[in-house]
Amino acid sequence: MRLLVDKAETFPEGIPGAFQRLEARLPAPRGRKLYGVARAAGCAMEYHAGVVAEDDGEGARLGLPEMTIPAGPYARTTLMQWEERKAEIPAIVDFMIESVDHDPSRPVLELYSTSFELQVLVPVGG
Repeated sequence: MRLLVDKAETFPEGIPGAFQRLEARLPAPRGRKLYGVARAAGCAMEYHAGVVAEDDGEGARLGLPEMTIPAGPYARTTLMQWEERKAEIPAIVDFMIESVDHDPSRPVLELYSTSFELQVLVPVGG
């Protein structure tokens, strides 16, 4: 999957700003599914807000870098009313990582399906 991304300046405080900057660059953000991409970078976490590229030239036209998410299986859980439950997301991710055969070579994904539904995806070994 190829995403157009904006990197959060800090984690987790910078996450909302990354989504705001990303959405401001999209000519028509409505209806496009947004992703959060989290991975360890040394002792810190790196987070990118992302959206699936509509075509090969969209990133260049919008001045957004691209990130390719490697294919593979993911464990998935759904968090409803996620806006009201943001504080629960780190514990959910930690629980999932501990509960599955986590593949740390691929990032953890958050798929913002709707304004009410968030899917947390943890990569698992194949």
